[in-house]
Amino acid sequence: MDQRKQRGEKTKKRILDATKTILDLEGYPALSTRSIALKAGVSQSSLYHHFKDLDEILFATLSSAANRYLDYDHIDQFDSLIDYFINLIEYTNPKTSQDNNSACFFSIYEKAMVDERFRKKLVQMGKDLIGDLKKKIRLKYGKNLDERSLDLIVFGFITFREGFVVHTQLFKDESPFEDLNGLALDIFHLFQKVLTEKNAYPKSHKLRGI
Repeated sequence: MDQRKQRGEKTKKRILDATKTILDLEGYPALSTRSIALKAGVSQSSLYHHFKDLDEILFATLSSAANRYLDYDHIDQFDSLIDYFINLIEYTNPKTSQDNNSACFFSIYEKAMVDERFRKKLVQMGKDLIGDLKKKIRLKYGKNLDERSLDLIVFGFITFREGFVVHTQLFKDESPFEDLNGLALDIFHLFQKVLTEKNAYPKSHKLRGI
């Protein structure tokens, strides 16, 4: 990578980091291209060189944050799907995570609740991320996992991380897990149990044949 491109990537990272910091600390109402440029230490013209508008910055920030936790998991090191999800839960738990994204995500969801075009685009991004997560799990554990079990456990994790109410409000009737809503509370309680009882599900534990 040449030096000019490296500088450009560093500037983009500063812009995304500044956006996340503002969302985490002050929320969406404090966000503007001016506040982002000031926080990142770049000019607004430089910001617009890399991103066409505020929405593009928001989606890039959300995508970057979501991909960080998906890249973090190192799925190959886990022998069972339960161990893998315990790792993801601990990583996204505010008490243990060093890179908690909940405040950032919540701020972005606030915008989605008042901007229908933005919500639809965010829903599509969410579906793509769910698809990526399912693909990774299927590649590693697919021979022991039917589609229904995969949907159940991914939906459990997604609603644990986002919150069931936020998920249903955001996706409305477009959720890829619409038929699983009736099981959401039971699944949520399962993950709560994993969080509060570290040894509740040892490696030998089997869930629906997984």
